Amino acid sequence: MKKYILVHDIGTTGNKTGIFNEEGKLLASSYHPYQTYYPQPLYVEQSPHEWWKAVCLSTKKVLAKAGVSPSDIACISLSGQMMGAVPVDRDGNLLRDRVWIWADARAKKQAQMILKKLGGMERFYQITALGHIPECNAVFKMVWMKEKEPDLYRKTYKFLQAKDYIVSKLTGVFGTDFSDASNTGLFDIKKRDYSDEILYAAGISREKLPDIHDSIDIAGNITRQAAQETGLKSGIPVAVGGGDVPCAAAGAGVLKEKTCYIYIGSAAWMGIFSPEPLFDFKSMLCSFAHVVPGAYTPHYTAYSGGICYQWFKNICCGIESEAAKKSGVDVYDILNLKAQSIPPGSDGLLFLPYMRSGGAPYHNPNDRGAFIGLSLPHKKEHLIRAIMEGVALNQRIILELFQRQGVKIQQVRVIGGGSKGKIWPQIIADVLNLEVSLISLTQEANSLGAAIIGGVAIGMFKDFSVADKMIEVASRQKSRPQAHQKYEKIYPIFKQAYKSLVPVFDQLAG
Repeated sequence: MKKYILVHDIGTTGNKTGIFNEEGKLLASSYHPYQTYYPQPLYVEQSPHEWWKAVCLSTKKVLAKAGVSPSDIACISLSGQMMGAVPVDRDGNLLRDRVWIWADARAKKQAQMILKKLGGMERFYQITALGHIPECNAVFKMVWMKEKEPDLYRKTYKFLQAKDYIVSKLTGVFGTDFSDASNTGLFDIKKRDYSDEILYAAGISREKLPDIHDSIDIAGNITRQAAQETGLKSGIPVAVGGGDVPCAAAGAGVLKEKTCYIYIGSAAWMGIFSPEPLFDFKSMLCSFAHVVPGAYTPHYTAYSGGICYQWFKNICCGIESEAAKKSGVDVYDILNLKAQSIPPGSDGLLFLPYMRSGGAPYHNPNDRGAFIGLSLPHKKEHLIRAIMEGVALNQRIILELFQRQGVKIQQVRVIGGGSKGKIWPQIIADVLNLEVSLISLTQEANSLGAAIIGGVAIGMFKDFSVADKMIEVASRQKSRPQAHQKYEKIYPIFKQAYKSLVPVFDQLAG
Protein backbone atom coordinates (compact mmCIF):
# COMPACT_ATOMS: atom_id res chain seq x y z
CA MET A 1 0.00 0.00 0.00
CA LYS A 2 1.29 3.43 -0.93
CA LYS A 3 1.61 5.38 2.29
CA TYR A 4 3.92 8.38 1.87
CA ILE A 5 3.29 11.97 0.83
CA LEU A 6 6.04 13.85 -0.99
CA VAL A 7 5.96 17.59 -0.43
CA HIS A 8 7.72 20.48 -2.15
CA ASP A 9 7.81 23.99 -0.67
CA ILE A 10 8.96 26.38 -3.43
CA GLY A 11 10.30 29.15 -1.19
CA THR A 12 12.07 32.43 -1.84
CA THR A 13 15.57 31.11 -1.16
CA GLY A 14 15.20 27.49 -2.23
CA ASN A 15 13.05 24.38 -2.45
CA LYS A 16 12.44 22.36 0.69
CA THR A 17 11.36 18.78 0.08
CA GLY A 18 9.91 16.43 2.69
CA ILE A 19 8.45 12.94 2.96
CA PHE A 20 5.60 12.46 5.44
CA ASN A 21 4.01 9.20 6.51
CA GLU A 22 0.32 8.58 7.13
CA GLU A 23 0.63 9.76 10.74
CA GLY A 24 2.00 13.10 9.58
CA LYS A 25 5.54 12.34 10.74
CA LEU A 26 8.37 13.90 8.75
CA LEU A 27 10.70 11.06 7.77
CA ALA A 28 13.29 13.10 5.91
CA SER A 29 13.79 16.48 4.31
CA SER A 30 16.14 18.00 1.77
CA TYR A 31 16.85 21.59 0.78
CA HIS A 32 18.19 22.87 -2.52
CA PRO A 33 18.87 26.62 -2.88
CA TYR A 34 18.52 28.73 -5.99
CA GLN A 35 19.57 32.22 -6.89
CA THR A 36 17.66 35.50 -6.82
CA TYR A 37 18.65 38.08 -9.43
CA TYR A 38 18.53 41.87 -9.12
CA PRO A 39 19.19 43.18 -12.66
CA GLN A 40 17.98 46.72 -11.85
CA PRO A 41 16.62 48.62 -8.85
CA LEU A 42 13.17 47.24 -7.91
CA TYR A 43 13.67 44.21 -10.19
CA VAL A 44 13.65 40.89 -8.29
CA GLU A 45 13.74 37.76 -10.45
CA GLN A 46 14.25 34.02 -10.27
CA SER A 47 14.57 31.25 -12.83
CA PRO A 48 11.75 28.66 -12.90
CA HIS A 49 14.29 26.39 -14.64
CA GLU A 50 16.22 26.49 -11.36
CA TRP A 51 13.03 25.75 -9.39
CA TRP A 52 12.48 22.65 -11.48
CA LYS A 53 16.10 21.57 -11.17
CA ALA A 54 15.82 21.97 -7.39
CA VAL A 55 12.65 19.87 -7.36
CA CYS A 56 14.28 17.07 -9.38
CA LEU A 57 17.50 16.98 -7.34
CA SER A 58 15.87 17.27 -3.94
CA THR A 59 13.30 14.58 -4.79
CA LYS A 60 16.01 12.04 -5.52
CA LYS A 61 17.97 13.07 -2.45
CA VAL A 62 15.05 12.89 -0.01
CA LEU A 63 13.92 9.50 -1.32
CA ALA A 64 17.40 8.11 -0.69
CA LYS A 65 17.63 9.82 2.68
CA ALA A 66 14.28 8.42 3.86
CA GLY A 67 14.87 4.99 2.34
CA VAL A 68 11.52 5.22 0.57
CA SER A 69 10.84 3.62 -2.80
CA PRO A 70 9.27 5.84 -5.48
CA SER A 71 6.55 3.20 -5.84
CA ASP A 72 5.47 3.88 -2.24
CA ILE A 73 4.69 7.58 -2.86
CA ALA A 74 0.91 7.98 -2.68
CA CYS A 75 0.69 11.66 -3.56
CA ILE A 76 2.67 14.81 -4.23
CA SER A 77 1.59 18.15 -2.79
CA LEU A 78 3.07 21.63 -3.00
CA SER A 79 3.37 24.93 -1.20
CA GLY A 80 4.87 27.91 -2.98
CA GLN A 81 5.82 31.56 -2.84
CA MET A 82 2.96 33.79 -3.96
CA MET A 83 2.38 36.97 -6.04
CA GLY A 84 4.44 35.91 -9.05
CA ALA A 85 3.52 35.70 -12.74
CA VAL A 86 5.16 32.89 -14.68
CA PRO A 87 4.34 33.19 -18.42
CA VAL A 88 4.10 29.91 -20.34
CA ASP A 89 2.94 28.96 -23.82
CA ARG A 90 0.37 26.28 -24.69
CA ASP A 91 2.96 23.54 -24.27
CA GLY A 92 4.05 24.80 -20.85
CA ASN A 93 7.33 26.26 -22.12
CA LEU A 94 8.69 29.26 -20.27
CA LEU A 95 8.58 32.51 -22.21
CA ARG A 96 11.09 34.24 -19.91
CA ASP A 97 14.19 32.59 -18.48
CA ARG A 98 13.76 34.70 -15.36
CA VAL A 99 10.44 35.81 -13.94
CA TRP A 100 9.17 38.32 -11.41
CA ILE A 101 8.78 37.06 -7.86
CA TRP A 102 6.70 38.54 -5.06
CA ALA A 103 9.28 41.19 -4.07
CA ASP A 104 9.58 42.69 -7.56
CA ALA A 105 8.25 46.27 -7.49
CA ARG A 106 8.99 47.51 -11.01
CA ALA A 107 5.30 47.92 -11.91
CA LYS A 108 4.59 51.02 -9.80
CA LYS A 109 3.59 53.12 -12.81
CA GLN A 110 1.26 50.40 -14.08
CA ALA A 111 -0.26 49.97 -10.61
CA GLN A 112 -0.97 53.68 -10.32
CA MET A 113 -2.58 53.74 -13.74
CA ILE A 114 -4.90 50.78 -13.09
CA LEU A 115 -5.81 51.94 -9.59
CA LYS A 116 -6.81 55.30 -11.06
CA LYS A 117 -9.08 53.54 -13.56
CA LEU A 118 -10.70 51.61 -10.71
CA GLY A 119 -11.32 54.78 -8.72
CA GLY A 120 -8.42 54.45 -6.30
CA MET A 121 -6.75 52.05 -3.90
CA GLU A 122 -9.83 51.81 -1.71
CA ARG A 123 -11.92 50.33 -4.54
CA PHE A 124 -9.16 47.83 -5.32
CA TYR A 125 -9.10 46.88 -1.65
CA GLN A 126 -12.89 46.47 -1.48
CA ILE A 127 -12.65 43.85 -4.24
CA THR A 128 -9.47 42.01 -3.28
CA ALA A 129 -8.92 42.62 0.47
CA LEU A 130 -5.22 43.03 -0.34
CA GLY A 131 -3.46 45.75 1.59
CA HIS A 132 0.18 45.24 0.70
CA ILE A 133 2.23 47.39 -1.69
CA PRO A 134 0.13 47.47 -4.91
CA GLU A 135 2.97 47.17 -7.40
CA CYS A 136 3.98 43.80 -5.97
CA ASN A 137 0.66 42.25 -7.02
CA ALA A 138 0.82 39.82 -9.96
CA VAL A 139 -1.80 41.72 -11.98
CA PHE A 140 0.44 44.77 -12.35
CA LYS A 141 3.41 42.60 -13.35
CA MET A 142 1.22 41.23 -16.14
CA VAL A 143 0.33 44.76 -17.22
CA TRP A 144 4.03 45.69 -17.17
CA MET A 145 4.76 42.76 -19.48
CA LYS A 146 1.92 43.72 -21.81
CA GLU A 147 3.41 47.21 -22.14
CA LYS A 148 7.12 46.42 -22.18
CA GLU A 149 7.20 42.97 -23.78
CA PRO A 150 4.09 42.85 -25.97
CA ASP A 151 5.33 39.98 -28.15
CA LEU A 152 5.90 37.77 -25.12
CA TYR A 153 2.54 38.80 -23.68
CA ARG A 154 0.77 37.77 -26.88
CA LYS A 155 2.52 34.39 -26.80
CA THR A 156 1.53 33.83 -23.16
CA TYR A 157 -1.10 31.12 -22.82
CA LYS A 158 -1.26 31.18 -19.00
CA PHE A 159 0.28 33.15 -16.14
CA LEU A 160 1.07 30.73 -13.32
CA GLN A 161 2.21 30.97 -9.72
CA ALA A 162 5.42 29.22 -8.58
CA LYS A 163 3.85 26.00 -7.33
CA ASP A 164 1.45 25.94 -10.30
CA TYR A 165 4.41 25.99 -12.69
CA ILE A 166 5.91 22.97 -10.92
CA VAL A 167 2.52 21.21 -11.03
CA SER A 168 2.43 21.86 -14.78
CA LYS A 169 5.92 20.38 -15.14
CA LEU A 170 4.82 17.30 -13.19
CA THR A 171 1.44 16.76 -14.85
CA GLY A 172 1.18 18.90 -18.00
CA VAL A 173 -1.94 20.51 -16.47
CA PHE A 174 -2.45 24.26 -15.92
CA GLY A 175 -4.37 25.40 -12.84
CA THR A 176 -4.18 27.22 -9.54
CA ASP A 177 -5.90 27.17 -6.16
CA PHE A 178 -8.03 29.71 -4.33
CA SER A 179 -5.27 30.68 -1.89
CA ASP A 180 -2.78 31.62 -4.63
CA ALA A 181 -5.47 33.23 -6.80
CA SER A 182 -6.58 35.39 -3.88
CA ASN A 183 -3.13 37.00 -3.70
CA THR A 184 -2.76 38.01 -7.36
CA GLY A 185 -4.71 41.28 -7.25
CA LEU A 186 -7.14 39.79 -9.77
CA PHE A 187 -9.44 37.94 -7.37
CA ASP A 188 -12.79 39.11 -6.01
CA ILE A 189 -12.55 37.78 -2.46
CA LYS A 190 -16.32 37.87 -1.87
CA LYS A 191 -17.34 36.27 -5.18
CA ARG A 192 -14.39 33.83 -5.03
CA ASP A 193 -13.63 34.32 -8.70
CA TYR A 194 -11.50 36.56 -10.91
CA SER A 195 -12.79 40.13 -10.89
CA ASP A 196 -14.22 41.26 -14.24
CA GLU A 197 -13.87 44.86 -13.04
CA ILE A 198 -10.12 44.52 -12.44
CA LEU A 199 -9.58 42.46 -15.58
CA TYR A 200 -11.27 45.17 -17.65
CA ALA A 201 -9.31 48.01 -16.02
CA ALA A 202 -6.02 46.12 -16.45
CA GLY A 203 -6.75 44.95 -19.98
CA ILE A 204 -5.88 41.37 -19.03
CA SER A 205 -7.74 38.54 -20.73
CA ARG A 206 -9.37 36.00 -18.42
CA GLU A 207 -8.22 33.33 -20.87
CA LYS A 208 -4.62 33.95 -19.80
CA LEU A 209 -5.44 32.96 -16.21
CA PRO A 210 -5.56 29.36 -14.98
CA ASP A 211 -8.78 27.78 -13.72
CA ILE A 212 -9.18 27.94 -9.93
CA HIS A 213 -9.58 24.78 -7.85
CA ASP A 214 -9.66 23.84 -4.18
CA SER A 215 -6.22 23.13 -2.79
CA ILE A 216 -7.31 19.55 -2.04
CA ASP A 217 -8.33 18.79 -5.64
CA ILE A 218 -6.12 16.51 -7.73
CA ALA A 219 -4.48 18.54 -10.50
CA GLY A 220 -3.36 15.51 -12.49
CA ASN A 221 -0.86 12.67 -12.48
CA ILE A 222 2.88 12.57 -13.03
CA THR A 223 3.80 12.17 -16.69
CA ARG A 224 6.42 9.75 -17.95
CA GLN A 225 8.75 12.65 -18.76
CA ALA A 226 8.43 14.14 -15.25
CA ALA A 227 8.90 10.69 -13.71
CA GLN A 228 12.10 10.23 -15.65
CA GLU A 229 13.48 13.61 -14.54
CA THR A 230 12.50 13.30 -10.87
CA GLY A 231 13.12 9.61 -10.29
CA LEU A 232 9.47 9.06 -9.40
CA LYS A 233 6.88 6.71 -10.87
CA SER A 234 4.50 7.95 -13.55
CA GLY A 235 0.84 8.12 -12.59
CA ILE A 236 1.31 9.41 -9.03
CA PRO A 237 -1.50 11.90 -8.26
CA VAL A 238 -0.48 15.53 -7.68
CA ALA A 239 -2.62 17.76 -5.47
CA VAL A 240 -3.26 21.35 -6.52
CA GLY A 241 -1.59 22.60 -3.31
CA GLY A 242 -1.55 26.09 -1.84
CA GLY A 243 0.29 29.36 -1.39
CA ASP A 244 3.02 29.34 1.24
CA VAL A 245 1.31 31.70 3.71
CA PRO A 246 -2.01 29.77 3.89
CA CYS A 247 -0.05 26.49 3.96
CA ALA A 248 1.92 27.82 6.93
CA ALA A 249 -1.35 28.65 8.67
CA ALA A 250 -2.55 25.07 8.14
CA GLY A 251 0.78 23.62 9.24
CA ALA A 252 0.69 25.74 12.39
CA GLY A 253 -2.78 24.42 13.20
CA VAL A 254 -4.62 27.67 12.56
CA LEU A 255 -7.73 25.88 11.35
CA LYS A 256 -10.39 27.24 13.67
CA GLU A 257 -11.34 30.54 15.21
CA LYS A 258 -9.58 32.04 18.26
CA THR A 259 -6.24 30.62 17.13
CA CYS A 260 -3.42 32.59 15.54
CA TYR A 261 0.17 32.11 14.59
CA ILE A 262 3.17 34.38 14.34
CA TYR A 263 5.85 33.63 11.79
CA ILE A 264 9.29 35.02 12.62
CA GLY A 265 11.46 34.56 9.57
CA SER A 266 13.00 37.25 7.43
CA ALA A 267 9.65 39.04 7.74
CA ALA A 268 7.23 38.73 10.67
CA TRP A 269 3.54 38.12 10.15
CA MET A 270 0.48 37.24 12.19
CA GLY A 271 -2.38 35.22 10.73
CA ILE A 272 -5.71 33.88 11.93
CA PHE A 273 -8.52 31.61 10.76
CA SER A 274 -11.82 33.15 9.69
CA PRO A 275 -14.99 31.75 8.11
CA GLU A 276 -15.27 34.93 6.06
CA PRO A 277 -12.89 37.58 4.69
CA LEU A 278 -12.14 40.49 7.01
CA PHE A 279 -11.70 44.05 5.75
CA ASP A 280 -10.00 47.07 7.30
CA PHE A 281 -8.78 49.57 4.73
CA LYS A 282 -7.27 51.86 7.35
CA SER A 283 -4.86 49.17 8.58
CA MET A 284 -4.60 47.42 5.17
CA LEU A 285 -5.51 44.00 6.53
CA CYS A 286 -4.96 41.25 3.93
CA SER A 287 -7.51 38.43 3.72
CA PHE A 288 -6.42 35.40 1.73
CA ALA A 289 -8.49 32.39 0.80
CA HIS A 290 -7.39 29.55 3.08
CA VAL A 291 -6.30 26.14 1.84
CA VAL A 292 -9.30 24.89 3.85
CA PRO A 293 -12.15 25.01 1.30
CA GLY A 294 -14.44 28.00 1.79
CA ALA A 295 -12.41 29.50 4.65
CA TYR A 296 -10.05 32.50 4.91
CA THR A 297 -6.84 33.41 6.65
CA PRO A 298 -6.46 37.17 7.30
CA HIS A 299 -2.88 38.35 7.81
CA TYR A 300 -0.82 41.38 8.71
CA THR A 301 2.79 41.25 7.52
CA ALA A 302 5.64 43.29 8.92
CA TYR A 303 8.37 43.22 6.31
CA SER A 304 11.13 43.35 8.93
CA GLY A 305 11.42 40.47 11.38
CA GLY A 306 14.38 38.17 11.64
CA ILE A 307 16.11 40.14 8.90
CA CYS A 308 16.92 42.79 11.56
CA TYR A 309 18.59 40.16 13.76
CA GLN A 310 20.46 38.78 10.74
CA TRP A 311 21.64 42.28 9.80
CA PHE A 312 23.00 42.86 13.29
CA LYS A 313 24.69 39.45 13.33
CA ASN A 314 26.34 40.14 9.99
CA ILE A 315 27.79 43.54 10.86
CA CYS A 316 28.46 43.29 14.60
CA CYS A 317 28.97 39.66 15.53
CA GLY A 318 32.00 38.49 13.57
CA ILE A 319 33.71 37.15 16.69
CA GLU A 320 30.67 35.09 17.66
CA SER A 321 30.24 33.85 14.10
CA GLU A 322 33.84 32.66 13.98
CA ALA A 323 33.52 30.99 17.40
CA ALA A 324 30.33 29.24 16.28
CA LYS A 325 32.03 27.99 13.12
CA LYS A 326 34.95 26.54 15.08
CA SER A 327 32.66 24.95 17.67
CA GLY A 328 30.15 23.59 15.16
CA VAL A 329 27.21 25.38 16.75
CA ASP A 330 24.61 27.85 15.48
CA VAL A 331 25.79 31.43 15.98
CA TYR A 332 22.25 32.40 16.94
CA ASP A 333 22.44 30.05 19.93
CA ILE A 334 25.42 32.07 21.17
CA LEU A 335 23.67 35.40 20.53
CA ASN A 336 20.47 34.20 22.20
CA LEU A 337 22.42 33.34 25.36
CA LYS A 338 23.83 36.85 25.39
CA ALA A 339 20.34 38.34 25.07
CA GLN A 340 19.04 36.16 27.91
CA SER A 341 21.48 37.85 30.29
CA ILE A 342 19.68 41.19 29.80
CA PRO A 343 16.45 42.02 31.69
CA PRO A 344 13.13 42.79 29.94
CA GLY A 345 13.22 46.31 28.54
CA SER A 346 16.93 46.10 27.65
CA ASP A 347 17.79 48.66 30.31
CA GLY A 348 15.95 51.47 28.55
CA LEU A 349 16.95 50.67 24.98
CA LEU A 350 14.26 50.62 22.25
CA PHE A 351 14.48 49.33 18.71
CA LEU A 352 12.08 50.29 15.91
CA PRO A 353 12.10 47.27 13.55
CA TYR A 354 11.23 49.01 10.29
CA MET A 355 14.43 48.35 8.37
CA ARG A 356 12.42 47.12 5.37
CA SER A 357 9.77 49.76 4.94
CA GLY A 358 6.18 49.50 3.80
CA GLY A 359 4.82 46.67 5.93
CA ALA A 360 2.28 46.44 8.73
CA PRO A 361 1.17 48.19 10.78
CA TYR A 362 2.01 51.58 9.26
CA HIS A 363 2.59 50.80 5.56
CA ASN A 364 4.85 53.83 5.29
CA PRO A 365 7.38 53.46 2.43
CA ASN A 366 9.67 55.94 4.19
CA ASP A 367 9.99 54.00 7.45
CA ARG A 368 13.44 53.28 8.85
CA GLY A 369 14.84 51.21 11.70
CA ALA A 370 16.21 52.96 14.78
CA PHE A 371 17.82 52.30 18.14
CA ILE A 372 16.55 54.79 20.68
CA GLY A 373 18.02 55.39 24.13
CA LEU A 374 21.57 54.18 23.52
CA SER A 375 23.95 54.98 26.37
CA LEU A 376 27.51 54.01 27.24
CA PRO A 377 26.57 51.13 29.60
CA HIS A 378 24.72 49.36 26.79
CA LYS A 379 26.50 46.32 25.36
CA LYS A 380 26.06 44.09 22.33
CA GLU A 381 23.64 41.86 24.21
CA HIS A 382 21.38 44.85 24.92
CA LEU A 383 21.08 45.56 21.21
CA ILE A 384 20.29 41.92 20.44
CA ARG A 385 17.51 41.79 23.02
CA ALA A 386 16.17 45.20 21.94
CA ILE A 387 15.83 43.90 18.36
CA MET A 388 13.77 40.93 19.57
CA GLU A 389 11.64 43.17 21.75
CA GLY A 390 11.06 45.64 18.92
CA VAL A 391 9.75 42.89 16.63
CA ALA A 392 7.54 41.56 19.44
CA LEU A 393 6.16 45.00 20.33
CA ASN A 394 5.29 45.54 16.67
CA GLN A 395 3.36 42.25 16.76
CA ARG A 396 1.38 43.60 19.70
CA ILE A 397 0.25 46.52 17.55
CA ILE A 398 -0.85 43.98 14.96
CA LEU A 399 -2.65 41.90 17.59
CA GLU A 400 -4.61 44.98 18.65
CA LEU A 401 -5.56 45.64 15.02
CA PHE A 402 -7.11 42.17 14.90
CA GLN A 403 -8.83 42.75 18.21
CA ARG A 404 -10.29 45.97 16.84
CA GLN A 405 -11.97 43.74 14.22
CA GLY A 406 -13.65 41.81 17.01
CA VAL A 407 -11.24 38.89 16.68
CA LYS A 408 -10.75 36.97 19.93
CA ILE A 409 -7.42 35.18 20.24
CA GLN A 410 -6.81 32.62 22.95
CA GLN A 411 -3.97 30.60 21.45
CA VAL A 412 -0.76 31.76 19.75
CA ARG A 413 1.72 29.54 17.97
CA VAL A 414 5.14 30.80 16.89
CA ILE A 415 6.89 29.26 13.88
CA GLY A 416 9.88 30.13 11.71
CA GLY A 417 13.55 30.63 12.47
CA GLY A 418 12.83 33.01 15.34
CA SER A 419 11.19 30.20 17.28
CA LYS A 420 14.34 28.05 17.43
CA GLY A 421 15.58 29.47 20.72
CA LYS A 422 13.32 29.93 23.73
CA ILE A 423 14.07 33.60 24.31
CA TRP A 424 12.20 35.20 21.40
CA PRO A 425 8.97 33.19 21.95
CA GLN A 426 9.18 34.06 25.66
CA ILE A 427 9.50 37.75 24.84
CA ILE A 428 6.46 37.46 22.56
CA ALA A 429 4.48 35.74 25.33
CA ASP A 430 5.44 38.48 27.79
CA VAL A 431 4.66 41.32 25.39
CA LEU A 432 1.29 39.91 24.24
CA ASN A 433 0.37 38.55 27.68
CA LEU A 434 -0.67 35.28 26.02
CA GLU A 435 0.58 31.72 26.22
CA VAL A 436 2.79 30.87 23.26
CA SER A 437 3.06 27.33 21.89
CA LEU A 438 5.96 25.98 19.87
CA ILE A 439 5.26 23.07 17.55
CA SER A 440 7.74 20.29 16.89
CA LEU A 441 7.93 21.08 13.14
CA THR A 442 8.34 24.80 13.61
CA GLN A 443 10.66 25.02 10.57
CA GLU A 444 8.43 22.80 8.43
CA ALA A 445 4.98 24.35 8.86
CA ASN A 446 4.58 25.11 5.14
CA SER A 447 5.51 21.53 4.27
CA LEU A 448 3.21 20.06 6.91
CA GLY A 449 0.35 22.19 5.62
CA ALA A 450 0.99 20.91 2.11
CA ALA A 451 1.21 17.33 3.41
CA ILE A 452 -2.21 17.66 5.04
CA ILE A 453 -3.57 18.98 1.72
CA GLY A 454 -2.14 15.99 -0.11
CA GLY A 455 -3.48 13.51 2.43
CA VAL A 456 -6.99 14.96 2.27
CA ALA A 457 -6.80 15.07 -1.54
CA ILE A 458 -6.28 11.30 -1.86
CA GLY A 459 -8.49 10.28 1.06
CA MET A 460 -5.62 9.29 3.35
CA PHE A 461 -6.99 11.88 5.81
CA LYS A 462 -10.70 12.55 6.33
CA ASP A 463 -10.33 16.35 6.47
CA PHE A 464 -8.18 19.11 7.97
CA SER A 465 -9.20 18.15 11.52
CA VAL A 466 -6.41 15.55 11.30
CA ALA A 467 -4.04 18.45 12.04
CA ASP A 468 -5.03 18.31 15.73
CA LYS A 469 -3.42 14.86 15.96
CA MET A 470 -0.54 15.52 13.60
CA ILE A 471 0.73 18.80 15.05
CA GLU A 472 2.75 18.15 18.18
CA VAL A 473 3.21 20.98 20.66
CA ALA A 474 6.82 20.78 21.76
CA SER A 475 6.64 23.41 24.50
CA ARG A 476 4.48 26.19 25.94
CA GLN A 477 5.69 29.49 27.33
CA LYS A 478 3.43 31.50 29.57
CA SER A 479 3.51 35.23 30.04
CA ARG A 480 5.45 36.22 33.17
CA PRO A 481 3.60 38.90 35.18
CA GLN A 482 6.66 40.93 36.12
CA ALA A 483 8.03 40.96 32.57
CA HIS A 484 4.61 41.82 31.13
CA GLN A 485 4.29 44.78 33.51
CA LYS A 486 7.63 46.05 32.23
CA TYR A 487 6.49 45.80 28.61
CA GLU A 488 3.19 47.48 29.50
CA LYS A 489 5.20 50.56 30.47
CA ILE A 490 7.39 50.36 27.38
CA TYR A 491 4.61 49.78 24.83
CA PRO A 492 3.19 53.34 24.69
CA ILE A 493 6.73 54.74 24.56
CA PHE A 494 7.49 52.41 21.65
CA LYS A 495 4.48 53.69 19.71
CA GLN A 496 5.21 57.31 20.54
CA ALA A 497 8.84 56.93 19.46
CA TYR A 498 7.69 55.83 16.01
CA LYS A 499 5.21 58.70 15.65
CA SER A 500 7.84 61.21 16.70
CA LEU A 501 10.31 59.95 14.12
CA VAL A 502 7.96 59.81 11.13
CA PRO A 503 8.84 63.40 10.07
CA VAL A 504 12.52 62.48 10.30
CA PHE A 505 11.98 59.35 8.19
CA ASP A 506 10.13 61.41 5.60
CA GLN A 507 12.95 63.96 5.43
CA LEU A 508 15.61 61.25 5.13
CA ALA A 509 13.68 59.76 2.22
CA GLY A 510 14.05 63.07 0.44
